[in-house]
Amino acid sequence: MPICFAMLSYKLANDGHNSMASLSGRPKYPEHHAPSWRRVGSKVSGSIEDRPAPTGRKQVMTMAKPKTELGQRCPPPPYTRWDQRGKPILQSYLRLIDRKWSCPSLETGDPYIARRHMRLLVAMLVAKGRLSPDGGAAKLYCPSGTWRSRLQKIDTEVRRLKALSEAEYGSRALATAKRWRCPVGIVHHLARRKPELSAVAHRNRRSRARKRGQQMPMGDTWEHRPQGGKSFGWNGNVLTARLQIDGRSWHWPLKGIDNEEEAEALMGPVRVAREDLRQAALESLNCELGTDAAVTAAAARVAARARLAMAIITAGGPRNLTEIVIKGPQERIHVAVPQPAIVRRAERRAIKKTALEKCVQRYIELIQFHPDGAPEPREVLAQKMMNELGVTWHEARDCRGLAIKRTGNLNWRRRGRPAGDRR
Repeated sequence: MPICFAMLSYKLANDGHNSMASLSGRPKYPEHHAPSWRRVGSKVSGSIEDRPAPTGRKQVMTMAKPKTELGQRCPPPPYTRWDQRGKPILQSYLRLIDRKWSCPSLETGDPYIARRHMRLLVAMLVAKGRLSPDGGAAKLYCPSGTWRSRLQKIDTEVRRLKALSEAEYGSRALATAKRWRCPVGIVHHLARRKPELSAVAHRNRRSRARKRGQQMPMGDTWEHRPQGGKSFGWNGNVLTARLQIDGRSWHWPLKGIDNEEEAEALMGPVRVAREDLRQAALESLNCELGTDAAVTAAAARVAARARLAMAIITAGGPRNLTEIVIKGPQERIHVAVPQPAIVRRAERRAIKKTALEKCVQRYIELIQFHPDGAPEPREVLAQKMMNELGVTWHEARDCRGLAIKRTGNLNWRRRGRPAGDRR
């Protein structure tokens, strides 16, 4: 027991010595391990607020200035850059031998994973002769003697992908990317094949076309929405057809059918015709109104509506439903709002310079017409210049001083006559 008490007293004494060292300005650790900010105080007893600050020394907190730019906060690996159109991800940034840029997305925000993808991409581009082996990217990501054993297998797989048809290429490319543990965009880039665009890509293209002033249809009707389901189901002991058309749920009994196999045979053509109509409606979205492509797409939609109406009649559907299908929905056409004209910086500077010169000339004319002094207070004259020429109050004041300097008339340095003393 006395030994434990002695050890505790020794530890408290050392802590007190360290605390006094911190009060006197001597750190307990090397300078390069010091934190970004320090608080003056002691840890022996009580809180830091209970102890008074040392005399003659201020309690200072120093913190590093935060960096707002993504490239400064997290520098990308060499020959890559951040793509911030959506979620911040890295993409390659390579200059090829044919003076074109190779910028496939790496589909990751982790620099270590991005370096692994870059090693594969750079090695394949060098092996194909599209990237210089003496460049900085080749020396950094694929030094001589590396990747040779694997490049032959990768090259064989890429040639196999090039020979596939469009129907087989998509699934095989995804499987290859999963096996290589790399983004599918790199596989498309190496195979030099463009994948099928997604619905989001088509929607973004239509949005950009509307901003350019083109009249594009809006895909917000029931024809553009997927149907889903089996198009029939049990309602108690009766099999019933089910369709979602024109914002309503249509139901009718399938008379004389007691099992699902017969119901599937009857409603299958309805479901196929409904999907064909949806595909025709989606294809018409990419056609600008008034063009030949739009006329062809409209004719395809009319034929698809007729097939769907005939399938509904064959399945015993109501007549008013077929009339709605043949008539089609009331489409909404998005009319592009004219965008304001973009004025470049040089043009804005030229416009401002012209306005300032006109303001100076206007003041010179007033000085020459009223040499004895300003006819109105300077605030009134400045407000007139602001309304007529679009200058600010400070610019109008500077133009007034420049006009007085050019004419040499010092009478205008006075404030001017009051508004009620005009003659």
